Amino acid sequence: MSRDASEEAGGANLYGAASNDLIDHFDPLGLSIGSIANSIANSIKNGINSAQKSIQRAFWEAVANDYMRPRNLNMSAELLEHSLQDNPSDLIPYQAAAQPMQNSPEMNQFYQSIPNSCFNDWTQPQNVKFVQNRDLFVAFEDVRVSYKGCKCSGKLDFRVTDRYTFHWQAPEMNQILATVGANGAYISQMLGAIHPFNEEVDFTMPP
Repeated sequence: MSRDASEEAGGANLYGAASNDLIDHFDPLGLSIGSIANSIANSIKNGINSAQKSIQRAFWEAVANDYMRPRNLNMSAELLEHSLQDNPSDLIPYQAAAQPMQNSPEMNQFYQSIPNSCFNDWTQPQNVKFVQNRDLFVAFEDVRVSYKGCKCSGKLDFRVTDRYTFHWQAPEMNQILATVGANGAYISQMLGAIHPFNEEVDFTMPP
C-alpha cells in the first residue's frame, strides 16, 4: 500500500483510498475521487452524442448527394460536406464561386452602383444577397463584398467573404418542409454534426 499521492491535501489519513468507498467510487491515481455511476453515465452520454452526430452527418451527406447534386446545387453540396467535419478548414480562397458571382445579376447591379472613380484600398464590406442563382442562394448567406481599383479604367477587384453556417434554403419546397429542414440544420449544428468555417472569393469585374 502506498501513501496518498495528494499528501495532506487529501485528508489526515495518508493511506485512505476513494473516501474508503471503493464500491461506488474510484481514484486510480490517488488525486481525485470519481463516481463510478457518473463515469458510466458520462460514457453512455458521450456514446449517444457520438452516435447522434454520426446519424446527423449521414443524413446531410445523403441530402448533398441525393437532393443537391441532382439539382445542380454542386457548390452547396460541396460546402455542406466540408462542414461535416469536426474542424473544417477555412476555404480561402474558394474560387469555385468566382465565375457564378461574376455573372450574377446581383453583382452586376452592385458594380453599376459604384462611383466611377479609384479606390486604393479595400472598401468597407457591404451586404449582397444572391437570389437569382439557386446554387449561390443555397450556398451563401451572410455575404459581405469589398472592392478596390479604378472603375474609370474599366476594372475593379472584388472580394466576397462569408461565414458558412449551414442554413436550409430550398426555394421550391413548401413552407412546412422548409421549416423542418431549417430546424434540422440548427439541431445538427447544436449537436456538433455541422461546423462553421470562413470562405473568401476573389474575382474581377467586368469579367
